[in-house]
Amino acid sequence: MSRPATTVWPPRGGNYRYSTNLQVAVDAHTHLVVALGDPQPGNRNDTIVYRTSGIDQKLAGRPVIADGAYRGNPDVITPYRKPADGSARKGRTCGAEYCRIRRWGENSGAL
Repeated sequence: MSRPATTVWPPRGGNYRYSTNLQVAVDAHTHLVVALGDPQPGNRNDTIVYRTSGIDQKLAGRPVIADGAYRGNPDVITPYRKPADGSARKGRTCGAEYCRIRRWGENSGAL
């Protein structure tokens, strides 16, 4: 019996790895997972995966802090380097506060 011409066999050697993009939301205070999105192919942009994985509906009405990969997404709070008025001191204060809060989420994800 022969295999169909459209069948693609994996390469030999056992290295059948592929990447996925999984969105996980962690509460900053309790360090507990609040929401999980559906896994998406790893070659997709984080902003696209945020919308298509369903996690945006699960987090509706909650403040969501994300990194610079989500820039342009109105549903999340992203960092900025300098305020529009150009004042460096105000930007440093806001940036420090953002980093302090985001660090809680990053540490929770590493547990």
